[in-house]
Amino acid sequence: MKRTTNFSHAKMIFILEKIPLFRNFSPTEREKIVAHAHFYHAVQNDKLIEQSTLDTSFYVLMSGKADVFIEGVGHSIAEISPGEFFGELSFLLNRPRSSTVVATKECVLLRLDRQLLGKLNAEIREKIKDQIIVKMAKMLDAKNKKAS
Repeated sequence: MKRTTNFSHAKMIFILEKIPLFRNFSPTEREKIVAHAHFYHAVQNDKLIEQSTLDTSFYVLMSGKADVFIEGVGHSIAEISPGEFFGELSFLLNRPRSSTVVATKECVLLRLDRQLLGKLNAEIREKIKDQIIVKMAKMLDAKNKKAS
């Protein structure tokens, strides 16, 4: 996976407008994110994140597909589609990655980290954090339903 600057500012804004995480953001807020954001390009079979490594960023899959793997399980446990984000546990808890994510198609990703968030105003940070909380609550709810 490599950082890319091959996308115009307008293209990055256009992509952000289509991603659910950023739907409730104003055009000005999306502009601020793009101004400070880092976009990455990955080809098929690239590791996007690797289990047990420490990296306190999380990623939004802008295009492409990826699979999630956990050591000891011989198959993918989940698929990540455009608009979804991953790596948020390490971001929030400052702990090693709990899984490996591998690109199954060519991908474009937006990397969000603490440095980027520090450059954004509090309202934007809160909107991002709210989306992470919603995702985690849905995951917990699904796990509870599965257990009952």
